[in-house]
Amino acid sequence: MLLILPFLSTLTLVLATPHPYPPTPLPWHQTTHIIAFGDSYTYIQGLHGRQNYSFIGDQQNFSFNASTLLSNRIVQNQTATAEGGPNWLEFLTGCGVRRGLTDPRKCTRQLWDFAFADADISAEYAETPLHHEFTVSFVRQVEQFRLYGSPVLGGYRGEGGDFGGGVDWD
Repeated sequence: MLLILPFLSTLTLVLATPHPYPPTPLPWHQTTHIIAFGDSYTYIQGLHGRQNYSFIGDQQNFSFNASTLLSNRIVQNQTATAEGGPNWLEFLTGCGVRRGLTDPRKCTRQLWDFAFADADISAEYAETPLHHEFTVSFVRQVEQFRLYGSPVLGGYRGEGGDFGGGVDWD
């Protein structure tokens, strides 16, 4: 017990030390687009997606053109989540929360979801093989957006421009 107390007091001191950089608030009121990647917790159903898996496409139908993306709709079918309704991103953005079809372009915060239910990080890792031959891994979701989504939705301009906030997609 005596060895634990000095450790806990040191830990408390470290946790209580202020961070050297002040937090930067997220300018939510200026946010117009949400681009999402992930797995079943993030996926939303789309007209051009694989049923119960994606908003648009799958590994076997990976590419899409501007017309396909822009004609896609969020399907609020009340079966895509455990609670039988919109997922957290739909609630966060207010896009796709009503029953039926929603055009993401008509939402105050457009929701463009490249997440894929059952997604793994990457097929490169033997420890996490793809669940299905049609699964789009997280790495491939980002690639799909970069190749086909970004050019349609305004593209990445770099240096804090659209869809990136300084992220280098290459």
